[in-house]
Amino acid sequence: MDSGFEVANKGCCGTGNIEVSVLCTRYSPGTCNDSSKYIFWDSYHPSEKGYEVIIPLVFDSQVHKFF
Repeated sequence: MDSGFEVANKGCCGTGNIEVSVLCTRYSPGTCNDSSKYIFWDSYHPSEKGYEVIIPLVFDSQVHKFF
C-alpha cells in the first residue's frame, strides 16, 4: 500500500536529532524539498501534513466531550 509519504531517518528541518529548530525555512540547508510528503517537520513538531493526519483522529474521538 502506497501512503504517499516518504520515509526518512530525520525530520524535514534541523538535524533530526532530539532538538527543534526555530529558524527553519525552505531555504535552510538540510530542509526537505517537499515537506508535504513528511509527517514531522523537526524532531518534535509535526508538519502541516502531520496535523492533517492527527487532528481528525483526535477531534473525532474527543469532540463529543464538549457538547
